[in-house]
Amino acid sequence: MACFKLPVSIRRKQVERRTIEGVRQFFWNELNDPNEIGRGSFGTAYKADYLGDTVVVKRLKNQGGVDESVFFKEGNLIKSLNHENIVKLEGWCSTPQALMLDYECFSFRPFGEDVEVTNLLQFLKVVNSFENESLNAFAPIFLNIAQDVARALTYLHGENVAHRDLKPSNVLVSNIHYSSLNEDYVSDAFLKNPIKCKVTDFGESRSTLIQTSMAMHSRTSNVETGTLPYMAPEVILDQIKSACLEDLKKMDIWALGMTYFVLLNLCLAAPYQLEVMEGNVGMNYRKVIERFMLQKKKPVQAKEYYRCQALQWYPIDRVYQMCTIFEASQRPSAQEVLHALNNQENTSHTISLGISQVTALEQVDLELLKDTECSVSHVTMSPNILDDDATNACSFLALSIAYEVAISTFPVDVDGSIWSIVAEKARDILLNIPSVINNYRNRSSFYDVLEAMQIMKEHNILPGQAELFERIITGEPTFSPGGRSSLRLALLAASRSGNPEVFLYTCEPYIFLIGIMNNSYFVLDTHPIGECLGGDGQGLLVVFPDLTAASLDALCHWLWKRLAQGAVKDDCGQSLLELKISNSTSCPSLLQKLKSTSVKEQDKNNARKCNNSDNTAKETKLNNDMINGFPVYKRSSAGISTREIVNICVGQKIDEQKVCKKVPIAITTSAIFVVDLEAVDHNDLSTDNCGVYGSHSSPSEQLCVNLDREGSISGYKVLKKEDFLDEEDEEDENQTFDRFTVRRQYSWHSKTRDYKRIIVKVESESNYLRYAIVQYIVKTNQVEELFTKSHGNSRHHANESYVRTKPSVLAKMQSLGTHESAKHIITKLEKDVGGVKSVTSPSAIPRNRQQVYNQLRKVEGRIRSRSTGPNKTPALEKLLSLQQNRRFVRDVSFTTRTGSEGITRATPNTFAATDLTISWIKRFTSGSSPEAVAGIDMTYKLGPFYLTTLTIPNPLFTYKSKTKHPTTLAAVMTSVTKEQRDYEYMARCLKAEGINSLSYGTDGECAMESGFESAYPIKGSSSINIHLRCFDHVQTDISWKLKELKVPDDIAKMIVEEILGNEYDGKRTKGLVDCNTVEEFESKYVELEANWPSKFAEWMMTTRGRYT
Repeated sequence: MACFKLPVSIRRKQVERRTIEGVRQFFWNELNDPNEIGRGSFGTAYKADYLGDTVVVKRLKNQGGVDESVFFKEGNLIKSLNHENIVKLEGWCSTPQALMLDYECFSFRPFGEDVEVTNLLQFLKVVNSFENESLNAFAPIFLNIAQDVARALTYLHGENVAHRDLKPSNVLVSNIHYSSLNEDYVSDAFLKNPIKCKVTDFGESRSTLIQTSMAMHSRTSNVETGTLPYMAPEVILDQIKSACLEDLKKMDIWALGMTYFVLLNLCLAAPYQLEVMEGNVGMNYRKVIERFMLQKKKPVQAKEYYRCQALQWYPIDRVYQMCTIFEASQRPSAQEVLHALNNQENTSHTISLGISQVTALEQVDLELLKDTECSVSHVTMSPNILDDDATNACSFLALSIAYEVAISTFPVDVDGSIWSIVAEKARDILLNIPSVINNYRNRSSFYDVLEAMQIMKEHNILPGQAELFERIITGEPTFSPGGRSSLRLALLAASRSGNPEVFLYTCEPYIFLIGIMNNSYFVLDTHPIGECLGGDGQGLLVVFPDLTAASLDALCHWLWKRLAQGAVKDDCGQSLLELKISNSTSCPSLLQKLKSTSVKEQDKNNARKCNNSDNTAKETKLNNDMINGFPVYKRSSAGISTREIVNICVGQKIDEQKVCKKVPIAITTSAIFVVDLEAVDHNDLSTDNCGVYGSHSSPSEQLCVNLDREGSISGYKVLKKEDFLDEEDEEDENQTFDRFTVRRQYSWHSKTRDYKRIIVKVESESNYLRYAIVQYIVKTNQVEELFTKSHGNSRHHANESYVRTKPSVLAKMQSLGTHESAKHIITKLEKDVGGVKSVTSPSAIPRNRQQVYNQLRKVEGRIRSRSTGPNKTPALEKLLSLQQNRRFVRDVSFTTRTGSEGITRATPNTFAATDLTISWIKRFTSGSSPEAVAGIDMTYKLGPFYLTTLTIPNPLFTYKSKTKHPTTLAAVMTSVTKEQRDYEYMARCLKAEGINSLSYGTDGECAMESGFESAYPIKGSSSINIHLRCFDHVQTDISWKLKELKVPDDIAKMIVEEILGNEYDGKRTKGLVDCNTVEEFESKYVELEANWPSKFAEWMMTTRGRYT
């Protein structure tokens, strides 16, 4: 009998229950009122009440299995950490698996907003919605946030923990420590500690705390963890297959930098957001990031916060640049990041010049006024004697100081005495140079450094060896990331030369001196500097301790704060000109030259006092000075001052023998003329027979002139816009105050800027005063050659000069044209001036009959137009009629937009079309078989508005050749920007008019395509929409890209023909664009792509390779 044995049940050994030691366990049903406050890859976060305390409970998404080990790993890790900037674990739950954390929130109630947020991303979103003033109040606390996050990461890395998912949503923010306090205590608490930040979410972390000691040197192949936009380039580009703990720490530093990026650009939710928005809508986020990381391009920053990034947030911006170095080994440690953020002490020292350019120039102006009848005591009370006088001298003063510093030999410096010598030289220049330069500059004009150097060389103030070289060539705005980087790189390159360097930095209207000397950077500012920048109201020399990166950062930061204090505009450019002097040891000292000149001038003054009779004879000779028969008021190449204008035009203090009764013509030398506007039409002052003027500017200024009872001038003041005088405040029983407007017109000759004309007229109550001033500044010897230029519209380039007809003569032609023929008009006007033989200039009579005909057309409103056929068609007649009687503007919409200055404004969009043109759009460009394709294009900019037009080749009309239809304007839209939402608005308006499908073409602008795609999608729509891109633009884009990739010309030509086709001997070779079906397009695309360069194929797929 077989042996049979019953089976015995043997139970497997029960797996030991996992736990989190030292932390209390709670049950889910013990939570009261759990409310969801967030979701993520980990699961869901709830705010709840537990035993009377408010807590946050983080519930795992997937319960059990692998996720269970992650749950216990994170719990044990958080329990082992103890730092004020790391979230604290309060408990855990096994069913469901959940972690209980401290509740942290930031309440905006103390600041007048009933809003609560829990993490940094939410906090930034709320702050971004504030008006500019409120935003500026929060800006300083961003450094606290950056420091808290850096402290947390420093602690983690010190404990050999890599976070691996650092981002703004994993940074908790709190102000619980003062949000519930009484209003009296909130301010003090806010100043001491405005915000507390704690890092959370350690689900992806890697640590040696809960592993063996060997784990610190082990590697993980699971490197692609975390959130995509915050992943390091070595992960995104798959450059690292496995990573040790030190590699993971470097990845954390990159994520920290990208967290700072969002902190610096709080209107953006993530890095590379702008690139994704501006790129192809079909590309996924990863592809966009990969493309930019391959090119080693960091994410584009938001323009709205350029100024903050350069000022309050500059320390954060510098650390962001350090953390996001593409080479992982060059990134700083968390400890180094924290040190950089904490070390913000100003190590520079300042030396006051004891004088500024304003006081120096005022002193010179007062000296000039001593010889006039104006009251010096009155002028002393009105510091703005000349409008913007100090600013206009920046270039001359800075250039003079730079030259003196560049040629000087300084002693070996051991105690810093060299800087006192530099300050003393600057002070001497400020005291001595204004009296010299004021003879050669127009104090109502702004001179850049190059213009100032030219003037100073021409008058032998500076030697010919001095040359200027531009060191910033990007052209980006000063406060932009590119502008800031350009300045730093230029100065960094100069510091490596090992030689002293002097630069003239310009950001209108300011010009500063920047230099490298004695192994230190320095800045010299001749403007008045206040206490907030280390000054005492005078000019300032700022010296930085060495040539390290920290000193360079300090210099740039000081400079940007200085510009911001001066209200420099956000879009203002900058220039950094290096002053080079060849053989500088042989160049004379400017200070010594000025002092010797001063002695000579004193000798001349003494001689004048002893020879009054000679002076009288010279004055008599000057009174008879004439040029071309026109009396000269004064020969001078210096611009006429406001003081002289007041005396001549308002005070009418001038000898009648020096007044011109006709317009001066053909002037070949520098001179000033006074013209009587009672004898000359003021519009005729510009008809001077001097050829063609190429550029013009017309500044004006407001004057308040003090008149006593006798009508004499006792003083005047140039008014700023913000300080127009209140008549009630200035009333005086012995004086009256009259306001005048001084209008200047500067004109430079089309052939050279060495020939300049200035016309000055003074206006009172909309009427010009009797005298006008015409000045010529001539710095060339070939003046006659300037006059022989034909008019720009002339078909014949003859050698005779173009002579402009006087505006008063043109006005007479128009007034006589209503009842006279052209021949009779010419005869009458010639007779009025005494006949042709009596005319001193051709400008005084009509040029020919054609000119008269042209003036008559202006009067009658006749214009030449292109004919659309032998006769007006009924459709054209109907169009002209309906446009006079039917509505045109069909919709107006106001959109709220926040500008770069942070101010939110309501801006209009308008849509206009007639009933008839709307019907044309429906009839010809809509439906399943459209007769025409509408062209949509941004065509003009009218003031602040962009004009976008919709045109159609109208089948109702034909040209005489009958081969094509003329283009007809059908609809227009105005907008203040060219963004996607503007074109969405235009598309919605068309849709509202019953145009349910559309065949249209564009030039390929992304914003326009995306905007119309929203209303007229090419795919996934029941309607038939057709979108064509401009053939020429596509061809240009492809050719440009091939050239950029350095593809050989013959191969590039072949690729273009494969895509766009070509014509040989009248026969068309089909290309990719000629495919008739989607299947044919896709098949041919794959075939061609295999032979294209890989980078070009990638570009085509992302930008142009879509079948439409």
